[in-house]
Amino acid sequence: MFQCVPDQAVSLQSYVESMSCGDASNCEAQAAKVYFHRMFGRTFVRSQETTVNAALNYGYAVLRSEISRILAAHGYHSALGIHHCSRVNPYNLSCDLMEPFRPVVDALVFRCRGMDFDFEMKKQLIALPYQRIGYGDEIYSLSDAADIFCLDCFRCLKDSTAGIKELRIVEP
Repeated sequence: MFQCVPDQAVSLQSYVESMSCGDASNCEAQAAKVYFHRMFGRTFVRSQETTVNAALNYGYAVLRSEISRILAAHGYHSALGIHHCSRVNPYNLSCDLMEPFRPVVDALVFRCRGMDFDFEMKKQLIALPYQRIGYGDEIYSLSDAADIFCLDCFRCLKDSTAGIKELRIVEP
């Protein structure tokens, strides 16, 4: 995993503290730039056609698909989101609920940097639902952790005293 330089950690924390509902000041995008520059280098641009971006996009698609499958299994409609609310996105809720899991994709792509975006890399990304991840005090497959996380989120919508546990990446 990468190590965050203290100045960058302070910078990211200041974005978190400055963020407001609706993110009118665009703090999330600014923090993402710092985050991705630290992971993939100062010249990295998320919109460029690169192997890293292809792998990130592919991994996020696998993750979104897994979250969508979980939502459907529990009878939820993935198009009806909370923060994501595009009329043309059939996966708004999936996009909302996959956010805390994105660093799992980022960490895998970081470990694979320098590789070609080929069959071998795709195999690793397709296996994301089986990767071990910490949720609360337990270790689960990402798929199982995402299932429990989604149910915890829906429980919180009904009962504001319910809690959501912390996610953490478990090193392979």
